[in-house]
Amino acid sequence: MGTSGQKSASPLSDLKVTIHETSTIFPSKQTEKKCLFLSNIDKVVNFDVETLHFFAANKAFSLQKVAEKLKKALEDVLVHYSFLAGRLRQNAETKRLEIDCNAKGAAFVVASCKHKLSELGDLAYPNPAFAKLVHKSKDKDLPLAVQVKLFPFLQIYVSHHH
Repeated sequence: MGTSGQKSASPLSDLKVTIHETSTIFPSKQTEKKCLFLSNIDKVVNFDVETLHFFAANKAFSLQKVAEKLKKALEDVLVHYSFLAGRLRQNAETKRLEIDCNAKGAAFVVASCKHKLSELGDLAYPNPAFAKLVHKSKDKDLPLAVQVKLFPFLQIYVSHHH
């Protein structure tokens, strides 16, 4: 990470990312089927919140082992936060946007990349190549998407709809 006055390494312009698996994660237990209407604030402030989290990799845990542990944890979380396993839709009567808590699941992607974190450059500054770190789902009505990547470090990407 660069600081003012220091010269940071030149950022990578092309990241080679390998997708190993894309799947849908469902709640580990049955959840109540219901619809949650979105407030007026939610109607006005309508955007995706995307975050990338980077962690030092632990060589004792393979990508598959990390992915399996995160999948299990996500299955359990979706029981308590069932709306994250639902779908956005427009109510036919009121025409309001709502979340259909239908347990259709959250997107989950497992990927890898050979680059070191230090090779990515200063993460505080935008780099168009970072878009390669995010697998965009074609399903636009997903309230939650989780992505796990193993570099020589671990990256977790979370996207949720606000």
